[in-house]
Amino acid sequence: MSRLLPSTVTRADFFRVRNRPIDEWLPALRTLAARHGLPDGTVERFTTGENPVFGLGDRLVVKLVPNLWSHAVQREIECLRFLADRTMLPVARIVAEGRIEDWSYLVSTRLPGAPLDQVWSLLDPEERDKLAGELGRLLRELHSIPVDGFNPVGSGWAHFCKNSIATWAARRDADRIPALLRADAPRFLAQEDLRNPGAALVILHGDLAPENTLVEHGADGWEFSGILDFGNAMIGDPLFDLAAPTVLLAPGRAEIVGRILASYGGPAARDAGALRRRLMALTLIHPLADLPDCLASLKGAAGCLTWDAVAKRFWP
Repeated sequence: MSRLLPSTVTRADFFRVRNRPIDEWLPALRTLAARHGLPDGTVERFTTGENPVFGLGDRLVVKLVPNLWSHAVQREIECLRFLADRTMLPVARIVAEGRIEDWSYLVSTRLPGAPLDQVWSLLDPEERDKLAGELGRLLRELHSIPVDGFNPVGSGWAHFCKNSIATWAARRDADRIPALLRADAPRFLAQEDLRNPGAALVILHGDLAPENTLVEHGADGWEFSGILDFGNAMIGDPLFDLAAPTVLLAPGRAEIVGRILASYGGPAARDAGALRRRLMALTLIHPLADLPDCLASLKGAAGCLTWDAVAKRFWP
């Protein structure tokens, strides 16, 4: 009997098959739609995201996740259920979940808008400033939700920090990081007690890159319409969620970075040098950061001799 979904024992297996033509995913999508009585409609493949994600009609989204990352989809399910009755933030609602063969799936409501990274270059300075401010406030609202003992599976903050530092030299991108910066990382990370955030632990999105936020144009201009992908959610240092947007949205742009941090306030309103070092250290241990790509996004950063110098460029 033939499989509905490809076998993915290793990472190489997954990356070899994840971009298969949409027709090859349709049998599995039809199976789960029939299983849950979901409405029939046009199937659309989204181009962003690491896992295969599909629009099912204009109201539903289906995410397929191989067994290699089953913990991530479980974490997302736990987080979306926790948030459902606790916030008015624009997050998806779970419609169905389950497994097909050795893959997990999540069916959720479809949020309106386009990814911020696709829109950003089209905006004028005033629109960018407005959205940067709203992004800071959006994060502050997420972090203000009481934790109430919630702890997504496999996401202990102290263990995450300890393990990330201990295994830093084995990062997938380590051999592409300039040698001097690679050698400087242990010294730089040792000066920050990352396990102690110096503030209350909060619910973290875990990967608030521009591609994981949606925006749409309304009567009052551009505004956020969705937050996507809670597969890396955890309870931890609130500043961790500020690393990705300040590095990726407008690297080194003082006015945008400053607007995000000022709108967020709270833990971000600390001594500039201390804040800069903390954000740099959190970026270094971010599991989804491609550090060479981050360095390449900012002129001169790859030629810096220390991470202290890099930090001054990203958070001027």
